[in-house]
Amino acid sequence: MTFGRLRFAAGQTIGELAPAENASATIQWYPVYNYPALSLWILFILALIVSPAHREPAAWLILTPAVLIHLIWLLIETLCYFAPSEAQMISQIFVPL
Repeated sequence: MTFGRLRFAAGQTIGELAPAENASATIQWYPVYNYPALSLWILFILALIVSPAHREPAAWLILTPAVLIHLIWLLIETLCYFAPSEAQMISQIFVPL
């Protein structure tokens, strides 16, 4: 989860017409902002646990693709030695899957 002070800066190289980077904007990001995404996973897991029809092992196989994608991403991240900023950017593609 991401939280803390986040700085955003827009940049565009247009030659001598303007500076390459504008002034940055800083916002405070709280862990609470991550809860909507986590709440969907919590509801999903609770549905698997609470519903008697879903207590069979076959019902839990639906989590296999998500776990595999996460493990593959961890392996790629470890083997490729990404810079932290690159790893965070690419993980935004893999983690929502």
